[in-house]
Amino acid sequence: MKARGRFTLASALLFVLILVAFVWPTLYRYDRIKSVDEEAPVRINRFTGTAEVLAHDGWRVIRKPDFVPRDALDSIWAKYAPKQ
Repeated sequence: MKARGRFTLASALLFVLILVAFVWPTLYRYDRIKSVDEEAPVRINRFTGTAEVLAHDGWRVIRKPDFVPRDALDSIWAKYAPKQ
């Protein structure tokens, strides 16, 4: 009876490990991004944070802008800043 209990425990542990490794969590989290007239699927890598958008020719990496002009920042701040 002891051997059967060990086998059951080992089988359950193996099942949980396989479930964790291959099913949950998945590598990507999926979302949608909306622009003025379009909506496109986006996938975000859970480990690296890299975001990719689905284009007509496949997945393309979404890169952060290196520089945002000061006037653009001022207009964004004016529009979305908390009102005091």
